Parts: sequence; structure tokens; C-alpha cells
Amino acid sequence: MPLWQTVLLVTPARTAVALLLAPFAVTALLAVETRWAEGTRTAGRIGLVLYASLVIAATFSLSPAETGGGGLSFGSLGYLLSGGENLGSMEKDMIVRQSLANLLMFVPLPVLISLSRPGLRSWVTLGSCVTLTFVIETVQFLGGGGRVADAEDFLLNSLGAGVGLLVLTAARRLAALAPPERARG
Repeated sequence: MPLWQTVLLVTPARTAVALLLAPFAVTALLAVETRWAEGTRTAGRIGLVLYASLVIAATFSLSPAETGGGGLSFGSLGYLLSGGENLGSMEKDMIVRQSLANLLMFVPLPVLISLSRPGLRSWVTLGSCVTLTFVIETVQFLGGGGRVADAEDFLLNSLGAGVGLLVLTAARRLAALAPPERARG
């Protein structure tokens, strides 16, 4: 399956379940981090490199149907929200799935950055994620090759990074509620 087709697996229900379970998964990671800080930091760095590689592959890979130069788009979600009179149900469904995929793509990034760089301020983490999505869209605009820079993608990726930061904050608060581990004697 080409990478772009993974968007077909994204549904509103799966998105809701993933976002509801995410704080608990991150809480578990933070619990592990308190016990094995260096191992978690290394795992976070490896995960960050692998995840960044996946994001780059997903955003720059071409399908056989994509040809021609780049361009700039202001997205189709706004058109859908304003009624989308000329769109069929399949097109509307695909717009929703693509928008959710763009949102979800950047949710794990703040968590991985935080695991690999403990103590990094939240605004620096968010700024790094927003900068990455800006670079991706700029390269797509300048690079051509069938890719189109999309202002909507930039906004959804940035929003996804913000959601990831909220998930991380919620997980840290959940982890703080856990009783401290007793000293073994």
C-alpha cells in the first residue's frame, strides 16, 4: 500500500479512541522514564528519528499519479465546512480523513521530543513542531514534483502538535497523581 493510502485507515471513531487512550499511553511512558531515564531518553531519540523519517517519507513521497510542478493550496476543509455543494459523499469523506490524518501526524512529535530532550520548555517543543511543518510545506511549494504546499496542512499539523502537547501535559498530571514508589530496604 502506498504511504498516502494510510489516510484511508483514519476514521473519526479511530481518531477519538486514539486521542482518548493517548494520555494513558504517555503516562505509562513517563512512568518508565522515571525508572530508566537514560534508556527512555535513548528510546525517545531513536523513536524521534524513526518518526521524523516516516513523516518525511509520507509528505514527500509521490504516487504514480502525481506529476507536474508544485503549487499552493488553501485546503478543501473550508469548502466542506461551508457546505461543499458540489462534492459527493466519497469526496467529503476523503476530505475529513485527510484532515484528521494531517492533524494526527504531528500529535506524537511533542511526546517524542520531550522523551528525547527532558526539560525542554513546552513553547520550544511546540515551536520546533510548527517550524518543521512550515519547512515541509515550503519544500513542497518550492520543490514541485507533484507536491502542493497547503496552508490547511500547516494549520492542521500545528494544531496536531498542540494536541500532542496537551496529551503530554495531561499524562504528566496523571503520572503525578500516582503514589510515589517506596524505597526498598
